[in-house]
Amino acid sequence: MGILQIIRKHGKKNGNTGSIVLLAFILCGYLFFFTSRIWIPDPGELVDATPLYEPQAFSSRQVYLTAWDYSERDHAMEVIVEVESTDLIEAELKYEAVERTAGELAIDAVIDQSDHKVFRITGLPENWEEISLRLIEGDGEEILRLYTNADTVEHVDSLPEKDQAGYEADRLQGQIDYDTYRISVRQEEIEDLQKENSEMEQRIAELQQAQYPTEEEAAEAADTVERARSAIQTNEDCISELQTEIDDLEMRSVQIRDQINGMQ
Repeated sequence: MGILQIIRKHGKKNGNTGSIVLLAFILCGYLFFFTSRIWIPDPGELVDATPLYEPQAFSSRQVYLTAWDYSERDHAMEVIVEVESTDLIEAELKYEAVERTAGELAIDAVIDQSDHKVFRITGLPENWEEISLRLIEGDGEEILRLYTNADTVEHVDSLPEKDQAGYEADRLQGQIDYDTYRISVRQEEIEDLQKENSEMEQRIAELQQAQYPTEEEAAEAADTVERARSAIQTNEDCISELQTEIDDLEMRSVQIRDQINGMQ
């Protein structure tokens, strides 16, 4: 029996318009409750995790998530964030961590510098699904939400609490990891440019070996060859610049590694 039929039947029996309106409101409320994803999230859909090393615009800042580790044994997480700001005087940042179903979690900023923050989230439930780390400026004028979920978080055996030197060593290691990521991106760019050059060189060879019935067609082919050679040279210059960047990043990683070793 449909909702309208129930309402009409109830109205005929009671002759009470107020009861009809009340019953309709209750029935619609039940339908909303049992069908709305606000109340019953789809367990198969998790929020996308915030990618590492990508800038997140936040007021006058650029925020970079550089690590999000989870220890099932410790029921804890460690989140590392780097911050770049153009303001000389920054507004105060507050923070909170919220789990999808368990609600707000215990969170502590074990390192809380203007440009570097390490958050420790504790008391995670066994079957947590997704977590939002919220950075809040002032009284909530601006809020940045960083996300992870159970499928993408980095699992580690344990997350022992460290002293200042330990967290500083982690930060330096994070710089090495970031440089390694940047090196891999540039290596992919080099491979793409090399592949493009190989294809153009093959095309040049084909054009040079072809026979042209008219001088106009031969001239067009010659022009295409020259443009291809120019593009190849441009790509070679880009490859050289990318390789220089890789060499610099590798040298910096060696220097940072020596710095870490000196702290131990």
